[in-house]
Amino acid sequence: MLLTFTGAGVLIETPENRILWGCGGEGPRPSGLDAVVLPDATLARCGGLPVLAGRGWAGPVYASARTIALVPPILAEAARANIEDEREAAAVGWPGSAAAFGEVEAKRAAALLTCPDPGAFGPGLRLEFGDAGGVAGASWARLRVGERVALFAPVLGVKPEPRPSADTVVLTVPPYHDGEAPDAGRLAGVVHRAVARGGSVLIAVSGGGPVAVVEATLAELMAEGAAPRLPIVRDSALEPAIRPTVATPGAPHVVLAGPESGAAGRARALLARMLPDPRHAVVFAGPVAPETPAARLTAGARQVKLLGRYLPARAEITRIGDFGVTARDREFLAWAAAGPVPGTAFVLGEPARATVLARTLHAEENWCAVVPSPGERVLC
Repeated sequence: MLLTFTGAGVLIETPENRILWGCGGEGPRPSGLDAVVLPDATLARCGGLPVLAGRGWAGPVYASARTIALVPPILAEAARANIEDEREAAAVGWPGSAAAFGEVEAKRAAALLTCPDPGAFGPGLRLEFGDAGGVAGASWARLRVGERVALFAPVLGVKPEPRPSADTVVLTVPPYHDGEAPDAGRLAGVVHRAVARGGSVLIAVSGGGPVAVVEATLAELMAEGAAPRLPIVRDSALEPAIRPTVATPGAPHVVLAGPESGAAGRARALLARMLPDPRHAVVFAGPVAPETPAARLTAGARQVKLLGRYLPARAEITRIGDFGVTARDREFLAWAAAGPVPGTAFVLGEPARATVLARTLHAEENWCAVVPSPGERVLC
C-alpha cells in the first residue's frame, strides 16, 4: 500500500485501486478515485462528497451503519446553510464565493453511501469497521490488502471498541489537552448572568453528537435549578427559519447553532446580531479551529469581521469543553497502546499536539510514531 497524506484525509493506493479515507470540504481531492471510506459524519470528513458527486463521481462511499445514518441530514443541513450564506452575502453586497454545493449534490452524495462488502474492492482486499466512540458515528476502519493490514482511526469518542492488530496504524489526536474537562457549572453561570442582564445565550456547537450532549446538559441544569429555566432552541437550516428574536429584551433564550467555528451558517448570523449587545452571551462548545471567529473571540478579540464588516464584541464570550464527547489524551494513548505494537504509526491532527503524542508513544510504548507532512507519501 502507498499512503499519501492529503491534509483532509489519506489516499490509499494499491496496484488496482485508489481509495480515499476521509473526504472533507477543505484541501485537495485526488482524482481517479475508486472508492471513499468515511471515518465519521462530520463535515471535516464528509463535506467534500457533494462536490465529488456534483462533478459526476459515482462512488461507492463506504461507511459504518452508524455513520451512514448521520451523513444525509448533516449534508442536507450544510447544503441549505450554504445557500443561506450565499443569499446573505449577496444581500449585504459582500462578494462571497458561490455555494460549494446545494441540496441536489448533497442528495447525490448520500445516495452513494453503502456498508462494505468484504469482496467489493476485488480479490485480496477486505474492509471492516469498528465503533470509535460517540463522535458523529465515528468508526475506525481496518483495511487488508493481501497480507498487509492498515488501521485508520478518526478522533476517538468515549468507550471505543478495542484497537485491532495492524501493520500500520493511522491515528488522529484528540482536539483537547488533558484537564480541559467540560464545566457545567461555568455554563450555568453564563446563563445566570445573561438572564440577569436581560439577554440571551448563543451556544455555537456542531451537529451530530455534541449538540445533543449540550442540550441534555442544559436541560439537566435547569431541572436541578442550577440554571434558570429558559426555552432551548436548536437553530438549524433543516428547520423553517426558526431564528428566535434573541435580541428582544425580556425574552431570554438559549440558542444552539452551528458550526462551532462561527464562520458560517446560522451561528454566524446569530453572532452578527448578538455580539454587539452586552446583554447577551456567546459560548463556544467544541474544537476551536485557528483563524475563525471562534478562535479570535476566545483569544480576547474585541472586534471580529463577519461578512465583510467589523463588529464590536460586547457580549460575554466563554469557551467550554466538549462535554465528554471526545477522548482525552490519556484515553487516546491507552486505546492505542492496548493493541499489538504496529510496525509504524502515523499521528494526524494539529501539528504541535500530534508531535507531543507521537513522542509519548515512542517514549512510553517504544513505537515508531511519525507526524507526516502534508502531501507526504509512504509505503506501508
